[in-house]
Amino acid sequence: MKFHELIEKAGITQTEAAKILKVSNMAISKRITNSKSEAKVSEMQKIEKAVGKSLYPGAPKYDQVQIKYIQIPNIPDDTIKSPFVRERLQFDREIVENAWNRVPENQRIIKMRGDKMETGLYPLRNNDILIVDISQTNVAASGIYLYSTEINGELDIFINNVYKRPDGSLKMSYFNPKYDDIIYSPEELKNMKFNVIARVVKNISLTI
Repeated sequence: MKFHELIEKAGITQTEAAKILKVSNMAISKRITNSKSEAKVSEMQKIEKAVGKSLYPGAPKYDQVQIKYIQIPNIPDDTIKSPFVRERLQFDREIVENAWNRVPENQRIIKMRGDKMETGLYPLRNNDILIVDISQTNVAASGIYLYSTEINGELDIFINNVYKRPDGSLKMSYFNPKYDDIIYSPEELKNMKFNVIARVVKNISLTI
């Protein structure tokens, strides 16, 4: 639900909304005039309590979807869980399905590992909280992928830019200029048991 829709359904003034949410009138005004501003669940709950009625037909969960941690066999949980996320994240289903064009059940949370994709700035930094789509495992569509390798019986996971070349080889590239691009042949990929787990679709570290 858009923020301006929430205020309209509540039948309250900007001044009343500011008092309920304990923010300035200017902050409320900016949210109302921004047509893309989404109402937070916590805001809905506070305003509903103040006006004494339900304002959203999806109550009590507000059509929220729960996005869980990804689980990878033989990879310790603390390797891929971000310390900033306790159990899972919740998102409005409209955002996930309509704005992101993703199936909620296919989404998982993972922590960005290592500094190869890091330049100190967006889009990726070490320990960023990422959303991956486990239904997207075809690297024919270039992008940033989560994948595993197994060398000498040791399983590891990586997140890199992956580009599939016409000859079937894969080019791994990074945002961090101190790391050179790497090209793996089909034979090398087979020997390292290259396995695509998911595609990175969102970096949410700057939004929580």
